[in-house]
Amino acid sequence: MSLQLSDFYYKVPEELIADQPPTVRGEARLLVLHRQDSSIETTS
Repeated sequence: MSLQLSDFYYKVPEELIADQPPTVRGEARLLVLHRQDSSIETTS
């Protein structure tokens, strides 16, 4: 299996991209992309 740089291009809504760290350290969230159906989920 060979990885290509294009394998890492995803459409991510702008409002889900952090441009500042969270005020409280423990409030960071994780973005999950489900490859089977290309759905996006955020976790807290």
